[in-house]
Amino acid sequence: PSCIIDLIQLQEERKKKKPNIILNIFLKRSGPLIAVRSTPRDPAASPNGRSAGGSTWTACTWDPAEPVVGNFDSVNGIDRKASASFEEHIRRCNSRETVDMIVIRAAKALLGHQRNGKEWGETGMTKEVVAEHPPAKDYHDPPPAPLLGVGELKLWSFYRAVIAEFIATLLFLYVTVATIIGYKVQSQNDKCGGVGILGIAWAFGGMIFVLVYCTAGISGGHINPAVTFGLFLARKVSLLRAVFYMVAQCLGAICGVGIVKGIMKHQFNRLGGGANVVAPGYSKGTALGAEIIGTFLLVYTVFSATDPKRRARDSHVPVLAPLPIGFAVFMVHLATIPITGTGINPARSFGPAVIYNRHKPWHDHWIFWVGPFVGALAAAVYHQHVLRAANVKTLGSFRSSRSNCGHINPAVTLGLFLARKVSLLRAVMYMVAQCLGAICGVGIVKGIMKHQFNAFGGGANSVAAGYSKGTALGAEIIGTFVLVYTVFSATDPKRSARDSHVPVLAPLPIGFAVFMVHLATIPITGTGINPARSFGAAVIYNQHKPWHDHWIFWVGPFVGALAAAVYHQYVLRAAALKALGSFRSSRSN
Repeated sequence: PSCIIDLIQLQEERKKKKPNIILNIFLKRSGPLIAVRSTPRDPAASPNGRSAGGSTWTACTWDPAEPVVGNFDSVNGIDRKASASFEEHIRRCNSRETVDMIVIRAAKALLGHQRNGKEWGETGMTKEVVAEHPPAKDYHDPPPAPLLGVGELKLWSFYRAVIAEFIATLLFLYVTVATIIGYKVQSQNDKCGGVGILGIAWAFGGMIFVLVYCTAGISGGHINPAVTFGLFLARKVSLLRAVFYMVAQCLGAICGVGIVKGIMKHQFNRLGGGANVVAPGYSKGTALGAEIIGTFLLVYTVFSATDPKRRARDSHVPVLAPLPIGFAVFMVHLATIPITGTGINPARSFGPAVIYNRHKPWHDHWIFWVGPFVGALAAAVYHQHVLRAANVKTLGSFRSSRSNCGHINPAVTLGLFLARKVSLLRAVMYMVAQCLGAICGVGIVKGIMKHQFNAFGGGANSVAAGYSKGTALGAEIIGTFVLVYTVFSATDPKRSARDSHVPVLAPLPIGFAVFMVHLATIPITGTGINPARSFGAAVIYNQHKPWHDHWIFWVGPFVGALAAAVYHQYVLRAAALKALGSFRSSRSN
């Protein structure tokens, strides 16, 4: 930022061998940091009585309701905290001094990567952060939507949003059901023909990504009664808007599937019309559980991707929100197409059931309303009253800290602990929670598909035939190194300070790292790189082979995480040498 550059130049002009300017920055919120440099016209006008060789800097976080001002004397290095408001100080300066104002919009990024009392790597300066009071909430929750919202009937924007939901759901069902029918036609004579389950999942996830992106600014891009229901429970939409959206979505689904039938009537009737049914070999309870969990994942992703807390801190979030939502739909389809054909959207199930109109889809149809609505309810409660602690915050009993940054892996947690990013207590609690979560997740899979789970190895990691334990250990070490190194690089505060979009994009390279490592190591170990993932499957499957090889899936990831932490923190970042003050590294290559 230009004010920091000016301060450094000021030091150089004064030819000081050692920096003696200490910035005391009073950061109370994430608003823009305003720095004012006041250059006295004459010694008499100087606040400190010195000659014009000195300058006084004023910095504050601007909030009209509660301005916080601090003065910084570049000659004496004295901190004099002003009691006057910012406007009064400016008026006082304007009467006798020339004032240059610099607005720094990256104030939070500027300070976020600094830890208390640590040196500021590239500037040659130290900083002292004063936190006299706990930081105020740096975002504003939108006011809750009216419960009924009858007044919206007078607004054209309301009807425009309803139309957008109708058209979006029509397009969604047309493309996805046509993909299903086309795949079944192509695979009749050739089992490898057509797009396959992967292509069908991409059709659903990709269309959600596209349509949410197109309609989010108009209607919110729900395209799903379960999403609308979850947002209504969170008071994001009114009851009237929720009902109109659901009706529009169902009508759009009927029209979209009707177009598919009109284009390929013979194939549509012969190949099931894309209707959702419980697959042979699965019970209705299994199908209901799959729908609940799948919808929970989707609606939870919607809440997280559109969270106003995240949107206030990361300006790119509203633009990128369709991407994780589309990926959530894609992943759920991969998991549940063999069970129910994947509903997780009552309108998607209702449209084909109406147009196909056979006994089996209607017999199972209740599952595709009850399951998604229960999943949406659970996601709304979890996000609003557990993660956001809305009810407790209302009582003022506590404020939750930032989220856990999404470790989901004991090896990642270990690496971040070694880098002093999390405390020992937090690291241990995270690891225990991750392992318990893995056990419960695999247990649910076994409950849904017990016969298939036991017949196909329960997803447990073991060393594949033809590979030694040493080979497997090496694969786990290197794979985890790639993952944890990517985590460090993607969340590096140095990078975050320079590129405001980095925190938002961090999950993308991390996810790709996991994807690429799996491509390389699935033939060797089934890919662990996550002790919790291996532990949960081993506990639930509970056979000799996974337990015999299990040590590999703890030792390998932990060694890889240790190596990544050392490499990033003590080679790339040169943390140890910086602490000694021996040198300061230049920018990376």
